[in-house]
Amino acid sequence: MDDPAASNDLTPKTWRRGRAAGTPACMVLFLCAFLLAPALSSAQELSGSNRTLGRQILALLERQGARQAYWGVQVVSVKDGKQIVGLNQDKLFIPASTAKLFPAAAALARLGLDFRYRTTVEATGSVGEGGRLAGDLVLVGRGDPNLSGRVLPYDGRTEREETGTKIFEELAAEVFTQGVRVVEGNLVVDDSYFVSQPYGPGWEVDDLQWGYGAPVSALAINDNVVVVDVLPGARAGEAAVVRIEPMEGYYQLDNRVITVPRWNHSRGRSFGGGTNFGHRPAAGLHAAAVVGAGAGQGHGMEAGAGDRRPAALCGRVLPAGIGAPGR
Repeated sequence: MDDPAASNDLTPKTWRRGRAAGTPACMVLFLCAFLLAPALSSAQELSGSNRTLGRQILALLERQGARQAYWGVQVVSVKDGKQIVGLNQDKLFIPASTAKLFPAAAALARLGLDFRYRTTVEATGSVGEGGRLAGDLVLVGRGDPNLSGRVLPYDGRTEREETGTKIFEELAAEVFTQGVRVVEGNLVVDDSYFVSQPYGPGWEVDDLQWGYGAPVSALAINDNVVVVDVLPGARAGEAAVVRIEPMEGYYQLDNRVITVPRWNHSRGRSFGGGTNFGHRPAAGLHAAAVVGAGAGQGHGMEAGAGDRRPAALCGRVLPAGIGAPGR
């Protein structure tokens, strides 16, 4: 975070949060996708310069659990563009998450290894007596995808060492250290750096409620995901405990989760047998419903839900550290 010059004139000043883009030393393009189809045949022809690697890949795809799918594999050298392994590489597939390789490669090629994302808090006026800012305070997002407490590099499961709002709290603290106590204008959250296309083509309505269906935005918070933690009550029939992170008080929660008995093997009895829930946007700006059943005396469950209005949440977090605008 850059340190502005020690001056109360904030007109040209900004408070910044900079982050470096990922910097892998090398990258091998490995594209594979699958559709349900007859099992692989050993007669399928491999191509490419490394037949040993190709046969190893083919052996993996012949295993039970993989052999019932139809696979396309292409391994290409990033040094000279030559094909190392090819298997059905010219067939048509639904690429799914392998498509993420292309924007990642494009970002490295166009932005470079030293690129830094800039998230700034900017003032449109100067700070006068009593820390009163005569103007607006503007939070500007420019696409940083990791304004969260997520541990990087990602290693198979999401881990967070800090709260999802910590970075915004640090920005608010920086504004406070510059003497701002009251904002006479508005708090403006600017996420216009990206064209507004929050959801990908082909996404279905059911995808949008989960963390993997979180919207794309120029200003993101906690990966644009709300973490919902559901814990069973002490006994069957009691309401389950539902916790939300970040900023639990920001959301309107309709909790309909009821604790049910655990599975009884001797009686073959279960009223759920596990913890399952779904959520759906309800009427209003920031409402969610949690429905389902919890397993009595169980460990509960945790799941991510997509936050459809991340900029609005950012606008709540920032003033918490410096006082609400207009006071």
